[in-house]
Amino acid sequence: MQAQLAVTLAWLGRKDEATKQFARYDAAMRDRTSPAWLTHAHFYAAMGDAKRAVAAIRDTRKINAMWMTESILSRDPRFDLIRGHPEFKALLQEVARK
Repeated sequence: MQAQLAVTLAWLGRKDEATKQFARYDAAMRDRTSPAWLTHAHFYAAMGDAKRAVAAIRDTRKINAMWMTESILSRDPRFDLIRGHPEFKALLQEVARK
C-alpha cells in the first residue's frame, strides 16, 4: 500500500512526498525478482522518469512478460507520462519484435 500511495502522490504532482514514501518501500523490498518489481515501473512512470521506468519494465518482463506486451504497454494509462519519451518508444519496438 505504501508503494501505491507513492505512485498516487507522484500522479498528483507531489513528487517530494512520493519519493519519500517510495524510498521506504524500496528499502524494504529485498527480492528484486518478485512480480512486485512492476510497482517500480509504475512509480518511475508516474514520476516521469522514462529511463528508470523502462529498466523496471525490462526487469518485470524477465519474470512475467504476460502483462508487459506491446499491446498493453502502448495503451496502459499508467505509462502516459513517458509514452512520448525515446526510451519508451524503443522499448515498445523491442517488445513488439519478440
